[in-house]
Amino acid sequence: MRIAITDPGDTFLAVRKKLAALPPGCQADVYGDGMIAAARKVAQKAKRLAPVGKREPLTSKSKPRRRLKQSIRAVRVSWHYGGEKIKRSAAIVLTEQPHAHLVEKGTRHSRANPFLETALKDSASLLSAFRVGSAKSFDRLVRRLETGKLRARERRAFRP
Repeated sequence: MRIAITDPGDTFLAVRKKLAALPPGCQADVYGDGMIAAARKVAQKAKRLAPVGKREPLTSKSKPRRRLKQSIRAVRVSWHYGGEKIKRSAAIVLTEQPHAHLVEKGTRHSRANPFLETALKDSASLLSAFRVGSAKSFDRLVRRLETGKLRARERRAFRP
């Protein structure tokens, strides 16, 4: 028997109802996989939109530094679900360059060049990426439940 989260007739509320039947730790895993899928889509778009300077970037000690677009990435982080902190259950997009906020918001000497904010504006594709990512994760979880090959964290979550 296959239970899928991606039935064509499912509404958002039906999907949430299916996920609500899972323990909080497993819900967080499924939501986290959807979030990282959406965050990767944002990071990919932000890399395309990030400006590239004319000179080779250098550190304060004149060593080569990665470009802004090379430092943009999606990262899984801890989040609170159902009153408990669950590791790697959410996602953020970050850039590791110290001048990224100056490029994004601008300064009095240079105009703003928003690349992260612009990448976040396409909410329809983000919802789609979230749904696909969480659907894959939910299907994998159901497959592991059917075969009895749960991870240790999942076994603990399903324990009464």
